[in-house]
Amino acid sequence: GYPKEVERFLQCNAGLSSRVSLRLHFPDYSVAELIQIAEYWCQKNEFTLTREALVRLTAVFEDAKKTETFGNGRFVKTFLENQVVPKMAERVLAYKPIGNPYKLLTEIKEVDVEIPNPTMNINENAQRIKVKGFRN
Repeated sequence: GYPKEVERFLQCNAGLSSRVSLRLHFPDYSVAELIQIAEYWCQKNEFTLTREALVRLTAVFEDAKKTETFGNGRFVKTFLENQVVPKMAERVLAYKPIGNPYKLLTEIKEVDVEIPNPTMNINENAQRIKVKGFRN
């Protein structure tokens, strides 16, 4: 969780802090758990990740965990929806399909997983990449 932020919130109002006597701490997910969340999200949304894309996602998650604004499990979903899928859509639209079109439309490759600039809010990238026909 966010123990410092929660404590600061509770201290904003003296009455609030006294009403919340039990405080639970939830540790951040490990990188391996973030990968599991990404794999689950992909499976649920009928995407697959190549081995190379998984390696790149691991690097992204390792870097993201070091930032103060890391959103834990929510970061995975937001990153996939706002960065990876739009990047994949750009790649697919530029591609002349040969072979299995289903695989082309569902396989997330390493090139689809850009390591973000640490100062960029991942939600901003959704505004940068708008692809007609994809959920934007």
